[in-house]
Amino acid sequence: MTAFNVDYLADQFIVVVDSGKLVDRLGSDQTKFYLGTLAYSSPEQIEGKELDNRSDIYSFGVMMFEMLTSKMPLVVSANSFGAWYKAHQFEKPRSFEEVAPNLQIPKPIQDLVMSCLAKKPAERPQSIREIINVLVNVEQEEKTPN
Repeated sequence: MTAFNVDYLADQFIVVVDSGKLVDRLGSDQTKFYLGTLAYSSPEQIEGKELDNRSDIYSFGVMMFEMLTSKMPLVVSANSFGAWYKAHQFEKPRSFEEVAPNLQIPKPIQDLVMSCLAKKPAERPQSIREIINVLVNVEQEEKTPN
């Protein structure tokens, strides 16, 4: 999942298009090659391992970080497979404070995004429901008068 997979319709709907899964369903030989955008690939995707929803959760974490800060959580010296492999496997994502020190992002949102960016799938939220629950709780806290 990348920002290019997301489209907005009529201010109320978000459409997510995953052309990689479409290619896979069509049985194309292209699936024998790397499919994905390196900057948004999960560590397990970039290693060619079996993927599940937690891979998309990692990519969603990259997108959320980028949407909130206008910057990427990982930085590479060259836009190459090897550089992105090392970044996704071994580099710690940059913090919100490092990238956008003046931005006021609620701590639960920061923690959520960073948990989505965990290198190990077992350390990420296990479902989109977990992510939605955090977002709903933060929204309710913001609406509650002090």
